[in-house]
Amino acid sequence: MAMSALAVAELSDQPVYVGVGSSSQNMVEQWHGTAFVQPYQRVRDTVRFLRAAFAGERVTFHGDTFEVALRKVPALDPSKKLGTLFLNPGGPGASGLEYAQFSSFVFSNAVRTAYDIVGFDPRGIGQSDAVTCLSDEDMDLLFENDPTPDDDTERAKLLGDANAITERCAKSGGERALHMSSTEVARDLDVMRALVGDERLNFFGVSYGTFLGALYADRFPERVGRFILDSAVSPNQTDQQELGYDVQGFESSMDAFIEWCVSRDDCALGTDADGARDRIAALLDDVDRRPLETSRGDIESIGEGWLGFAIFMCLYSEDYWPTLNKGLAEALDGRGDILLAHAMTIVGRSTSGEYDTGSYLQAMIPVRCADWPASSPDELAAQSRRTRTEHPLWSRMTGLQYDNCGTWPGEVRKPSGTTLGKGAAPILVIGNLRDPATPIGGTKQLAADLASGILVTSDHDGHGTYYAGNSCVDSIVDSYLVKGSVPASDQAC
Repeated sequence: MAMSALAVAELSDQPVYVGVGSSSQNMVEQWHGTAFVQPYQRVRDTVRFLRAAFAGERVTFHGDTFEVALRKVPALDPSKKLGTLFLNPGGPGASGLEYAQFSSFVFSNAVRTAYDIVGFDPRGIGQSDAVTCLSDEDMDLLFENDPTPDDDTERAKLLGDANAITERCAKSGGERALHMSSTEVARDLDVMRALVGDERLNFFGVSYGTFLGALYADRFPERVGRFILDSAVSPNQTDQQELGYDVQGFESSMDAFIEWCVSRDDCALGTDADGARDRIAALLDDVDRRPLETSRGDIESIGEGWLGFAIFMCLYSEDYWPTLNKGLAEALDGRGDILLAHAMTIVGRSTSGEYDTGSYLQAMIPVRCADWPASSPDELAAQSRRTRTEHPLWSRMTGLQYDNCGTWPGEVRKPSGTTLGKGAAPILVIGNLRDPATPIGGTKQLAADLASGILVTSDHDGHGTYYAGNSCVDSIVDSYLVKGSVPASDQAC
């Protein structure tokens, strides 16, 4: 059977590359000995599209090839090393290379002493032969279109553009774009585990990285080591469940921001919490009619698309609340510079209109359209009608609910809806009670869906739970990773 070849540089600031081919024995010897591959040297045998798992089954190579880049940060004390801890920061489309590079800000010294930290860019992302299937114009269009169409013409344009962007992505990305699923990345991850010499995979996944971790646990339960799934998404969740979680996550995070804001003398929204919500809703309605002006030459004005995205992204962390307050004050005065600048930083757009080649937007369509079945247009339309009545601010923020994966030509995962990871070792699933991106409802569902899920919740705001200011959570995670101590489930911090 053909196997994978892996090499990771000893230097923490340089990525090297994983290959899949027939030279695995040589590369395994290099890993365990001293002959590490030098920085930026590329392994000739490249990671290919893997249609079968690697657990003693036949591996089928097909089509084009990828090279997958990794970065290793050696354990602080090799004499105390327990193994390797693989990372995935989610997105989909975020860079594991960058995540590993800043591991001193992500993990405690206790964890960094016990593990080699290895981050990787999944196939088709970042430095792993990035698939750039969207043009700068396409990515601008994602934010420029009116997300709350007022008539059939506006609705047709919104949906037509969404489908056209997906079709262009599939055509431009080619065969590679059709093989960026999390299922395939989970198989790649098991090859990496085998070639570092670990019998079990130790894994830290955040946000969409929890989805990857859950798929791995379900496919290779006997190889699960110490798993932390932080701010979670369950592979089993339905459209209806996702909507409920999203609404709850947004409203709890917005309420927390408003409570903080109205207690301040400089709050752009006034001193009354209910009135503050109404002011944001009125602002969005007004921007639908009269876009906010900016001082930028490349984007002279912004509508609900850019504005709603910027507001939502400012809810990710308490650190962004002052920016949101100042941005809302400016927006209420008819200008959108502050919020546009924040949104552009998030998506990697320059003032010249060019997006970073590593922008997570490039991965969103290929990964999500492979990972989730297309939703029913009729059910989405019904959901949109309900949310407009029951959750008016949320409805204005997110706009019309639609699925842009209906025209995706690749294979699509079929959720089993059954218990995940039967036979796996205990898996720690952690989340903040007020998380706008991966709401606590999804975290609780994943803990329940996993046969061995252990839930720990944090009474905090924002996206990301471990090493984010809650010493109770940090202590539980460190004890689990370093000592193997498994806490009781449903523990609240």
